[in-house]
Amino acid sequence: MGEAATLEGTIHSVVFQNAENGYTVLRLLTAEGDTVTVVGCIPAATPGEELSISGVWEEHPKHGEQFRTMETQRRLPETRAEILRFLSAGVCKGIGLVTARRIVERFGEETLEVLEYEPERLASVRGMTLGKAEAISAAFRETLGLRRLIEFLSQYQLPPVLAVRLRERFQDAALEKIQANPWLLSEDRFGVPFSLTDGIALEMGFPPDSPERVQAAVLFELNHNEGNGHVFLPRAKLCMATARLLACETELPERALDTLLERGDVVCQDIADEEACYLRRLWEDEGYACAKLNFLLSAAADQSQQAERTIREMEAAQGITYAPQQKEAVHLAAREGVVILTGGPGTGKTTTVRAIVALFQRMGLRIALSAPTGRAAQRLGEITGLEAQTT
Repeated sequence: MGEAATLEGTIHSVVFQNAENGYTVLRLLTAEGDTVTVVGCIPAATPGEELSISGVWEEHPKHGEQFRTMETQRRLPETRAEILRFLSAGVCKGIGLVTARRIVERFGEETLEVLEYEPERLASVRGMTLGKAEAISAAFRETLGLRRLIEFLSQYQLPPVLAVRLRERFQDAALEKIQANPWLLSEDRFGVPFSLTDGIALEMGFPPDSPERVQAAVLFELNHNEGNGHVFLPRAKLCMATARLLACETELPERALDTLLERGDVVCQDIADEEACYLRRLWEDEGYACAKLNFLLSAAADQSQQAERTIREMEAAQGITYAPQQKEAVHLAAREGVVILTGGPGTGKTTTVRAIVALFQRMGLRIALSAPTGRAAQRLGEITGLEAQTT
């Protein structure tokens, strides 16, 4: 990584742009008159834009020297020439070079304000219908919406690529949604830590007892609980944990939880005399897993006579002696055809799985291995010597 620096200039041309993640390669005409290659996340970059970029110089093995942006500040064009170049570069669907020239000639430095706020005035431009004017204005507002969303996020050192995801989720209302409820940034699909979004919201002036804040804290506790290996929390425990997090009375989390239940974001189910509170996706996943297990159990065939022989062969091959619980797991798999194996690190799960796989191979069964992540599938394949797929 090279030396840190700051560049200011105008986008001369856009070489490449990925609309999904905002990754861009562009040529920047600097204030000193040099043209340099800039790479990084600059969604919806358009020729004619003014940029102030902080980043580092680096040497690409094929393309040579380039500047990688870490933080970008953007300014809309202001002069007639800048605006003409900006619009004629394709920033708005429906505006080409000829139309851009006619619009700028008619409105001059007011052009961008007219495009955003007074589309009906565009109909006075030669060859422009009111319907076309409204369509062009809508496309322009969409572009500005993304830019303003990026600017809002940059105030809190959040990456521009997040703006792309927010636009996919909320469309034109993205900035309005986030300004009304910054805790939305902590949804799974966006992944901003609750502590960060909470700080942003409080800095924006949201009260500590805001319903949106308490609801987000309840969801955070359930997500955090998933990281500890659990799919639900008892209602009382969930509300107490949320109250501790926010330093408030449990009455607030209770009300927030009721709202989340009504909205369907959380599901509550009676389990062993407890009100079990699930994130909806975990509740659905658990139901799916139960249905699949019931189906497998209904098709199981007793092959317990094969189990002892398989265990003896595996003990001889590995030079070990299986513990009673490991043997019991292998016998259970042979008898039922389905087994759920759990246990902490170092408790012998891997050794047991190898014996179960060998048992099923002896039975002549086709074995399909799957895991929830690529890393888990790779590990499962290493354990069994078979190919595992990601679910």
